[in-house]
Amino acid sequence: MTPGVGHLLVNVYVQVTVTAQDPNSGQMLRNFRRVFVEVPRTRIERYRKESPKIGADTADERLAEDLAGDVAPYALGRIPDPPPGPWRVDKVALSGYPSEIEGRQYDLSFDSMKAWFV
Repeated sequence: MTPGVGHLLVNVYVQVTVTAQDPNSGQMLRNFRRVFVEVPRTRIERYRKESPKIGADTADERLAEDLAGDVAPYALGRIPDPPPGPWRVDKVALSGYPSEIEGRQYDLSFDSMKAWFV
């Protein structure tokens, strides 16, 4: 079931992929972790109001990606066997509700956002 009103999603879902980098060479290592973050519209609007550098025309999805990226280091500190740092964090807003979290309870909540480890 996709949370939303009609075809408009109430919240934005972001896939955050955290990939470890070799500290000496900077090469990306094979081990990575994915986290799905649900960013409520109310949190996006609060971020927009609190950040004077953000224009009114900045897409909600872009703001959701920024907010979800802030959750990644917090989330990594709470998972078993986190990838060694330093990390590269890639974020992408999804066009819908991710099937990977369907029917699952979230793994952590942070500043009104929910995160699922995959």
